Amino acid sequence: MNYLPGYSDCSFEIAAVIAGILNLSLSTGKVTDNWLCAMVTPVAKIKNPQQFADFRPICVTPIISRVAERLVVSRWLRPAIPLENLSDRFAFKPTGSTINALIYLTQHVTRLLENNAYVRCLMIDFSKALDVVNHVVLLSKLETLFCF
Repeated sequence: MNYLPGYSDCSFEIAAVIAGILNLSLSTGKVTDNWLCAMVTPVAKIKNPQQFADFRPICVTPIISRVAERLVVSRWLRPAIPLENLSDRFAFKPTGSTINALIYLTQHVTRLLENNAYVRCLMIDFSKALDVVNHVVLLSKLETLFCF
């Protein structure tokens, strides 16, 4: 197997530079444009795709923006949310995932079906919610909460 060198091979050398970039971005509340870009690759949903609807987009974002996101979530967002508010949530938790949410939902619905003829579920997708948030306002509110 061929080994391709990556960031882990030079992590010691670039750690201070990356930390400086992240600290500057967080302290100024500004993100460079290239952090907001993603490489979108179409992946076929079916065996022989014939039209655009037969593909789903896979977005790969720059690694530094993913590091920044993890840092913000682990350092400021997760500690700001009381644990009792996360008891039935699956995001912003180290053990949270879509799989865990689906298992929980399946178990809960199965339990309800033991004593009921049917169960109604209301599903709401908030995945694009942050796309419409005014980031300047969000950063100013985070700044007042956490004093960057």
